Amino acid sequence: MTIFKRTCSIVVAVLVTVLPAISATVTADFSSTTTVPVTAPSYTATGNDVSLSLSFAPPTGTNLTVVKNTGLAFISGKFDNLVQGQEVHLSYEGITYKFVANYYGGSGNDLVLHWAYQDLTSWGSNSSGQLGDGSTISRDEPVLVTQEGLLSGKTIIAVSASSGHSMALCADGTLAAWGSNFAGRLGDGSSTNRSVPVPVIRDGALSGKTVVSIAAASFHSLALCSDGTLSTWGFNRYGQLGNGSSADYSLVPALVSQNGVLAGKTVATVSAGEDYSIALCSDGTLFSWGSGGLGRLGNGSLTNKNVPVAVFKNGVLSGKAVVAISAGSYHSI
Repeated sequence: MTIFKRTCSIVVAVLVTVLPAISATVTADFSSTTTVPVTAPSYTATGNDVSLSLSFAPPTGTNLTVVKNTGLAFISGKFDNLVQGQEVHLSYEGITYKFVANYYGGSGNDLVLHWAYQDLTSWGSNSSGQLGDGSTISRDEPVLVTQEGLLSGKTIIAVSASSGHSMALCADGTLAAWGSNFAGRLGDGSSTNRSVPVPVIRDGALSGKTVVSIAAASFHSLALCSDGTLSTWGFNRYGQLGNGSSADYSLVPALVSQNGVLAGKTVATVSAGEDYSIALCSDGTLFSWGSGGLGRLGNGSLTNKNVPVAVFKNGVLSGKAVVAISAGSYHSI
């Protein structure tokens, strides 16, 4: 009699429950105006929460830094419970203080709580309405910029002024300009001077973008967006709009060319001078465009450039890490 033996394979299914990752919570308790809960050369906020509290009475106008980012790149993402432009109410001893979150504050890439609902004032020459008070009367004392209409109920997080026009950026992304509109430097689609703030056109180059920084030059304007792109408008006779165009001006924002030397780059900081601009990227590279007169572009020539060119980094800049820039009327630092 033959006996057959059967070998049985038993498959055991083990069910493993995968729990979702628990967000880390950053505790930010402000005990003074100098409290900075997080300092890092780069920071990722995505996936984390932040717990905000006050243990002192902040003076009027106080801004509080949550994350001090010592690198050039923007903070990556946002805290899960704190979005750009969100109003934050913090209380101490029964008094509530209102702030607005800005991930592009401080040196341009820090998370800062701005004191909410500030007034904006101006003074000096007003021949083109650049004081924004609804008149063209020059003032030897500060006057309030008109904050009815476009700026009503807004928290202004950045301002920039040139010889003839002014710009303001609000926490909710509102971008305003006023004053001389020669060559369309206000970006409202016209060349009409404005004595009160008007909106910069957000169609086209700025459509769907978050503006994080602004710069008003003598005859043109710039806006840096959170995706690292740049838009410019206004006078362009020397190529200062950087979009490759030979047109004398643009009445609406146009994208700075990101072909060539800016391909794949993320602009972190921008500064505007007399008929030219300079940009610093998150990887430390440095570019300029516009009028090359007197060597202000720093690229070893005096030729105007209508698209960005690399600043010469041999010589004294060889091996150096550029961390900040400033464009003067006819020279750069």
